[in-house]
Amino acid sequence: MLFLATFWPASVTGLLAQTWSDGTAIAATGLVIVFAVLVLLSLFIASLPKVLAFIEPWFPQPSHLHAETAHPESQLPDDEVIAAIGFVLHTEIMNQTGSTGSTGTQK
Repeated sequence: MLFLATFWPASVTGLLAQTWSDGTAIAATGLVIVFAVLVLLSLFIASLPKVLAFIEPWFPQPSHLHAETAHPESQLPDDEVIAAIGFVLHTEIMNQTGSTGSTGTQK
C-alpha cells in the first residue's frame, strides 16, 4: 500500500483514498486468482497424457470405429453416366422454364 501512496496526489483523502485502496486490493486479488487458475489449467493439460495412459486399461479404445468401406474411386460413376444425368437435368430444366433449346425452337 505504501508503494501506491507515492502515486496518489496529496489532495486525495478520505473516501476517495479508501476507494482507490479497495480497488487496488480487489484488482490484485483478481490477478492472483486468474494466474492461479491458468497455472492449474496448464498443469492439468500437461498431465492429461499420463492420466489417460493410466486409465486406458479400464477404458480401452475400440479397434474398429467404423465399418470397412470400399475405395472412393470404385464408387464414382462413369463419365457416360454423368453425361446422361447432366443431359436429363438440362432437358427437364428447359422443359420447366419453357426456354428455347439448342436448336432455337421453343417446346
